Amino acid sequence: MSGVLICGAYGAGNIGDEAILKAIIGTLRGIDPAVSICVVTRSPKKTRQLYGVSAVHTFDFFGIHNAMKKARLFISGGGSLIQNATSRRSLRYYLWTLRHAKRCGCKVMMYGCGIGPIKGKRDIAKAADTINTCVDAITLRDRLSAELLREIGVTKPEVTLAADPVLALNACPDDEAAQFLSKGGVDPEGDYALFCLRPWQGLDEHLDAVVQAINFAHDDLRLTPVFMTLNRSVDLETAHRAVSAADAPCVILPAVTSAELCMGVMKKMRLVVSMRMHAVLFAAAVGVPTVGISYDPKVAGFMDYTDCGKCVELKTLTGDELCRCMVSELKCSKAEQAQRMDNTKAVEAFNGRTAERFLKGERKTE
Repeated sequence: MSGVLICGAYGAGNIGDEAILKAIIGTLRGIDPAVSICVVTRSPKKTRQLYGVSAVHTFDFFGIHNAMKKARLFISGGGSLIQNATSRRSLRYYLWTLRHAKRCGCKVMMYGCGIGPIKGKRDIAKAADTINTCVDAITLRDRLSAELLREIGVTKPEVTLAADPVLALNACPDDEAAQFLSKGGVDPEGDYALFCLRPWQGLDEHLDAVVQAINFAHDDLRLTPVFMTLNRSVDLETAHRAVSAADAPCVILPAVTSAELCMGVMKKMRLVVSMRMHAVLFAAAVGVPTVGISYDPKVAGFMDYTDCGKCVELKTLTGDELCRCMVSELKCSKAEQAQRMDNTKAVEAFNGRTAERFLKGERKTE
């Protein structure tokens, strides 16, 4: 079996993105424990150490070319790479990787990804043309992405609705999560509502609504508010602002070091309220009642597709709406939570099945 080259937003310190990478690598090694894997990353040394793979820097174009020439399968994703909300430069980069992988003879798969938003006729046309001519198969994490692909005219690749790759991961052992909470000054046996915020345009206008929900969790639901940061360098300041504005006593947890630890901690929560997409995913993976605050269509799209909780739009957010959703989610039975978890994990398996077919069945084109 020839190797696999994986390209995504890796090596930048975001726990959600690293969870995607770990899940994809785990799935590939489940298909073939001896598979050769190389990752395009901003931190090649760290990526090699963490995952036992080869690695090349995101902007080492000569190194990427050589890795593509050696690979049978090029995997783009997961995450939302084909979008220009971050920047047009980002979109152009990821489209280039798709085109060049195809030129190098790879099978090209977009793995467990979200699509969009893509604005501007030129960018839309370029994205559609590249995907139609260079991609062999796409597995998607939500219906909105499938609808967007149809809208922009993507018709050639095989498209399968799956789910985010992180749903293939499992939570850490309970005692590890308990130890982490204890070190952070939190009783592992307490009742908690976990909040996970991120900086975003428009949040300042609605921070009062979040603060109302924090106070409501403490005063009415009798849950202690705790905060988790998935990208600590940018999320911590937002958490501090919310905690400072709240009347309720709150705890900001120490930095989490892995997706499995995040999931283990979430298992001990009564409720999760999150802007961060991957906190929503982690909560879904362990069957915890969840309220998502959708700052980006990908959050609402995933929650609608998997029916894993309630979702409110950031741009129209009110405290009353957020509190109502929290109450509604807490009424979700254990059986319903378990069914949600099983459903999301079942559809995620389509990612691996598609990759397996390319690795074992379809040969590299020269």
